[in-house]
Amino acid sequence: MKNHRGSLANIGAALNEMRPKLVRFAMRLGASHEDAEDAVQDTMLAVLKNSDAFDGESTFDTWVMGILKLQTITTYRKNSKYVGGEEYDAAIGRCLVGPAQEVHVELFELLDRVDALTPEKRHALLAHSLGFTHTEVANQCGVPVATVKTRVHYARADIEDRLQVA
Repeated sequence: MKNHRGSLANIGAALNEMRPKLVRFAMRLGASHEDAEDAVQDTMLAVLKNSDAFDGESTFDTWVMGILKLQTITTYRKNSKYVGGEEYDAAIGRCLVGPAQEVHVELFELLDRVDALTPEKRHALLAHSLGFTHTEVANQCGVPVATVKTRVHYARADIEDRLQVA
């Protein structure tokens, strides 16, 4: 968004306006309220420090949400003593459906559909979509790995059904 370019005051104001939406988004990704607040704070600092990196190819909101997604994973791993792993770059929209399918839906419309899932399916789907292994998700939830795989499968099916109806 061109109106977000320029002064740090404009960027700061836009971030403050987005803050409640950012916290909800981080919590949808499986973060606790406290971890979500930490991730949002880190995201806001990163955006302010790297505001010149925003090139306008996406909307300002989408750019910030991408940074928040990575910060949420980093916060989770830092707070859970996560060790090892690789960089995860899968976007939520690409991971909700099979790799051969392309779905063009606004991010927030898609998140509303994800939010309609049961909490168990939503957590399994989003955590796995963000790059956590089935085993890591199973450990987070305290359930067998097979249960996580089933939840992810049915969550994807529910999302695909909702996309076809819309």
